[in-house]
Amino acid sequence: MDKIENIVTSTFEQVARNTESLTEINFQFKRIDKKFEALNNHILEREADVRLLLEKVGL
Repeated sequence: MDKIENIVTSTFEQVARNTESLTEINFQFKRIDKKFEALNNHILEREADVRLLLEKVGL
């Protein structure tokens, strides 16, 4: 019975560690996603500026 308890306990502990790791990875992906979103918005703004400039010079 002790062997089963040890297996269950170690499995539970490993699942807890894996869950904690996945939570941290998810947090990091969310941070990266926000940075890409900000970069994409910046690119879209610059693209709009270039189009407006091209319209003003008649191209």
